[in-house]
Amino acid sequence: MKERILLIISRKLTSSFFLFLVSILSLSLWQCPNEATAQEFESKELAPKNKETNNLIAQAVSNGGNKTSDYEKERQAYDACQRVNKLLGAGSYSEAAQLAQSGISCDPTAYSGYLHRQLSACLKAQKDFQGAIAELKKAAKLDPTYKNSTYDIALINYESGNLEEAIKGLEEAQKQPGADPILKQEASNLLTQVGAFGYLKLAERALAANNLSAAKKHLTSAARFDPSTYSSTVHGNLAYVLRELGESERAIEEGKKALNFQPNQSNQALPQNQANTVYTIGLAYQDLGNFQEAINWLTRYTQLETNAQNRQKAEVFIAELRDDLGKQKPGLDKKADYLESCMENGVVPSWPAAKMPLKVYIKSGTSQSGYKPIYRDFTIHALDTWCSVCPKLSYKLVDNPQSADISVSFSNSTLGMSENGRTRLKAGITDIKSDKAEILSAKVAVTTINPFDQKPVRDGECATITMHEIGHSLGLDHSTAVSDIMYFGSSCKQTGKPTARDRNTLALIYKDKPIITASLNKTVKPLNITYLPPPAFLPPAPVDTKALKPPVFLPPPLAKEVQYMKPPLFVPPPLKKELNSAQNNKAEPSLNRAQPAARDKSKLPFFLPPPK
Repeated sequence: MKERILLIISRKLTSSFFLFLVSILSLSLWQCPNEATAQEFESKELAPKNKETNNLIAQAVSNGGNKTSDYEKERQAYDACQRVNKLLGAGSYSEAAQLAQSGISCDPTAYSGYLHRQLSACLKAQKDFQGAIAELKKAAKLDPTYKNSTYDIALINYESGNLEEAIKGLEEAQKQPGADPILKQEASNLLTQVGAFGYLKLAERALAANNLSAAKKHLTSAARFDPSTYSSTVHGNLAYVLRELGESERAIEEGKKALNFQPNQSNQALPQNQANTVYTIGLAYQDLGNFQEAINWLTRYTQLETNAQNRQKAEVFIAELRDDLGKQKPGLDKKADYLESCMENGVVPSWPAAKMPLKVYIKSGTSQSGYKPIYRDFTIHALDTWCSVCPKLSYKLVDNPQSADISVSFSNSTLGMSENGRTRLKAGITDIKSDKAEILSAKVAVTTINPFDQKPVRDGECATITMHEIGHSLGLDHSTAVSDIMYFGSSCKQTGKPTARDRNTLALIYKDKPIITASLNKTVKPLNITYLPPPAFLPPAPVDTKALKPPVFLPPPLAKEVQYMKPPLFVPPPLKKELNSAQNNKAEPSLNRAQPAARDKSKLPFFLPPPK
């Protein structure tokens, strides 16, 4: 029984509470009609009553047409942004570019800057880098909030291979006012890598063109960004270039720096590159005549070199340097001449005055691989140079080798001479026949093929070889000074031209007085070449940069910005204001708007509580 009574009471309370909620809802609807009801009410109140009213409304809409047109442009630009973003994500760059241009046709809009950036992304993907850069510049002009244009343009220049402009742009991006601080830091980090890598690649191109001066400039610029992932490679190549330019002391310094830097582990040629740098350091010490240090570094090279043939050549070179240690005579290279080195049993063989002018025959080497007609010019230039040093020497060219005092030939065969039980490869050999103090004849042979790498000798090498061998044919022997043209070895310190010691020694050989200071008495037109040391060992190789991976960067997340882009807000033309203005001017009774009657609060529905 109790349970039944409780159930009846519960139902009564529920019904009363429901009536209470309905009363409250009715009251709120009466006081605050919903938006749809309000719009319907206002529409009825403002409905035109006659044709004249319709005309006034049409005129008001026409006056607000510009605002409607502006909205349509904004909406078109906004829609284009959204659709271009999807096409970019799908990789449809051509279609995306066309759509972006349709949105850009509405310029200027609130979305113009972004649309130009989207078009730039399309063009960059299609490898139109100049077009992409032009669009970013337009975006920067149209959108004052876009402060990262310098950084973005730098990235495009980097991707297009315009490394110098990329580096310049990244340097400017670090200082650009108002730019994103995160991108500024990214520009700084990227500059370190791009600067080193960029200049390194420029140096690679210069080396391929044999432009050593340009390579030195680019590598020096790359070193400014130390430490970087590429520092080891930068300094290794700088050591190579400096030695080739005759700056052996600096080459040693840069080579050691390269070995101290942590090498780029991404470079697949890493072990060989370290070996190349060590080899360059050994050659630089050899250039300076420091044979013991050269032997030490070359020995280290043999431990790193994986190519068995190159390792064997280095071991032969080490043995020859040990022989050369015995040829050095301390203090002799400091003297003004090396006449002492030219003496045989106290006598220096020379050409008798009766032989002047010396008859010289130059054999054509057209049948020899590697030969160039300019090699004949090198020989004549060498003869002119030495004769200008010593006025007592003169020559004339002859066509008959049988009547020649000096015969010069070019050969692609391997040249060599026996030394300490081994055959030592030579770039040139001069065979002199003499009778005590007088030279009877001289035969000069110059190689056209480098015996150490089997490649044709370079012009600068051939010019140096002929200058050295013609010196021998006139009676000069070897010097112990690394810079003399008659140096017994090969050194980057040689210029390819006679030094003061060379000139003094030749003058003393053909002296009238005990001591003669020789000078150039005849002007000889210089050759338009760069002299190079004669080949005497396996040529060094620059550090390989082809396997280096470029620095990786992430472009600004352009696509994500669309997510936060707001559509344009349409503000309709002020029709109500136009109509009120017309009413005031014409006082048309038909335009009087019925004002809604003030609601009488006394007529509000009375709330009755639910029955108890």
